[in-house]
Amino acid sequence: MMRSLINRHRESLSGLANLGGSRLIITALSFVSSILIARGLGPEQLGVFALITGAYAYVSIVSEFGLRSAVMAEAGQRGSVDAVFGDYLRLRLVIGIVVYPLVMMATWQLYPAYLLPTALIMLAVFAIALQVDWVLLVKQNYRAAAWASAVRWIAYLALIGAATYFWELRLVTLAQLFLCSWILAALFSWLIVARSGITPHWTGNDQASASPRLLKIGAPVLGATLVSQALQNADLLWIGGVFGATEAGYYYLASTIIAAGLIFANAIGQIAISRYAALRDDPKQIHARLKTNMGLMLLISAVISLVLFLVAPIVPFLFGETYAPVGKLIQYFVPYLIFYHVWALYFFVFI
Repeated sequence: MMRSLINRHRESLSGLANLGGSRLIITALSFVSSILIARGLGPEQLGVFALITGAYAYVSIVSEFGLRSAVMAEAGQRGSVDAVFGDYLRLRLVIGIVVYPLVMMATWQLYPAYLLPTALIMLAVFAIALQVDWVLLVKQNYRAAAWASAVRWIAYLALIGAATYFWELRLVTLAQLFLCSWILAALFSWLIVARSGITPHWTGNDQASASPRLLKIGAPVLGATLVSQALQNADLLWIGGVFGATEAGYYYLASTIIAAGLIFANAIGQIAISRYAALRDDPKQIHARLKTNMGLMLLISAVISLVLFLVAPIVPFLFGETYAPVGKLIQYFVPYLIFYHVWALYFFVFI
């Protein structure tokens, strides 16, 4: 039975082993980072950081405008990265330049006490716009893409580790480290793409027609991603507004642990973008492959749910006794985790 399962999912498991395996490493690094941050800041300051980064998630999505998914699908269908590369970068930077000042003006009016950490964190939208690891996914070079994805978390953990060792970790310091880690990730993504033998070109005005196409594909992705993000953290923002930063800190830590369980769902979804794009005109093959991959997703979600139930009792040991309520929250997230695995596959396939 197991051999039959492996044979049916061999292609998906191969990509998942490379991309998902690296994301497992990334999740481990993220988890260690969360421990250091939680212990360094305490529940209240962690809650403030969570609320700023929670708002940042929406700003990042709007700045992206669904273009990362759009460019991968379009490049996969055209069979050429160069045809869309320059237009993608131009659109990402222009949208970021429009969105960033609006966010900072709103922060200045509503939360002036947190203007500096917010400004630093929101600047990361430009670093993310300049990441080119998606080129590796289009080329199905999953191993190199895995390393490109891991750089940010390696840098983030190293910076946080150094900060907690030499200084007292504060909110503004953490915001600076957050921004620096994304800048390093962007720089290394270009280096990894170059070392992989791929040289995407920034084409001239003759390729400008790709921009409307990317925006057309990206717009519905933007809407769907905002809905998905609302499912993930609108409750966090509501809890912070109603119950305060400390309770938001507890909730954020619980949701961070749950997010660690979503790595394989996101990995197989990213793989699906490029692979299903080539089948856009063959609905029967899409349906057959989707049915096969859905079984794999449900199996993965069941295993991860079991692991989370085992992790819950040791939360106070890992993060400190002040975070004891977090362990009780985790079990309520399990239905969402299973739902997300189903949603992620359909979302990435039908964009």
